[in-house]
Amino acid sequence: MHQTLRATSLHTTIIKRTHEVTRAPQPGDIIFTGTPQGAIAGMPKERQVWLTPGDVVVSSIEKLGELRFAQR
Repeated sequence: MHQTLRATSLHTTIIKRTHEVTRAPQPGDIIFTGTPQGAIAGMPKERQVWLTPGDVVVSSIEKLGELRFAQR
């Protein structure tokens, strides 16, 4: 896998995203930032998988629960 974005840039991205939400983040809020820029580009074409309409992304935390997002 190839990643062109540095971790310090990710920190800046998270800070920028928190200012774009409609309310101030609260303890326990989860902010999904997606995959770092260039992560999929380093994979062979046959292994590059993209979300398509109907796909569901599930994020879970043991003993807490899960979030589900459907791709439209």
